[in-house]
Amino acid sequence: MELDKKFDRKVDLDINCRVRRVLVRHWIDLGKMSARSTRAVVTLSGSLMRLPHISPEVDLATPGSILDEIRKIPDVRRLQINLDNWNGQSVDDRSAGIA
Repeated sequence: MELDKKFDRKVDLDINCRVRRVLVRHWIDLGKMSARSTRAVVTLSGSLMRLPHISPEVDLATPGSILDEIRKIPDVRRLQINLDNWNGQSVDDRSAGIA
């Protein structure tokens, strides 16, 4: 059983790294959101925002694209989304403290 725990942690660490790569590739501000994997279930929480002064605001297609890429990561079983500025259809930059 100890071997299974080590394997789970190793898989979760690999998934975390791959999820962060996806977010960085889309210029997402990792200081505004959290991404973690527990037993291959990826949880995204916080605000989905681009880095300041780098790219335009997140458009309607970006969240779907990001989530599709994360779902395609090997070993990801499920995706839990708890983003405070995304309702599944649109991104609201004002709710994340942007005027």
